Amino acid sequence: MTDAQTGGETMQESEKRETFEGWCLLELMGHRRIAGFVSEATVAGASFVRIEVPTSPPLTQFYTPGSIYSISPITEDLARRFAERSRPEPVSEYDLPPRPRLGAGAFDDDGEAA
Repeated sequence: MTDAQTGGETMQESEKRETFEGWCLLELMGHRRIAGFVSEATVAGASFVRIEVPTSPPLTQFYTPGSIYSISPITEDLARRFAERSRPEPVSEYDLPPRPRLGAGAFDDDGEAA
C-alpha cells in the first residue's frame, strides 16, 4: 500500500498501533454507567467497544464509539464493586412481549398442527 492509501501511515506504523484495553467505567448516552474490562472489537467490519462486566453470570456487551460519553480508567477492584452494585443484566425472555397463543389451524414452531 502507498502512503496515500493508508492516510500517510506506513504498514509498519499501522501494525504497531496500540489498541486500548483495561478496567474502566463507561458512561453511555442515556445516562447508563457500566464498569468492567474494556477492549476494542470489530464486528462485521465496524469498530465497537467491548465491555466484559464481572457479574455472576458474566456479561459481555458491545457499544459503538458514538454511543459512549466517556471512558474512565479505574482499578479492577473498583470496577468489580461497581458492577456488583449496579448489576446490569442481559436481555431475558421476560423483556420480550408474550408469544401469541396459537389458534385453530395454526402451527407451532416445529410445523406441527396446534
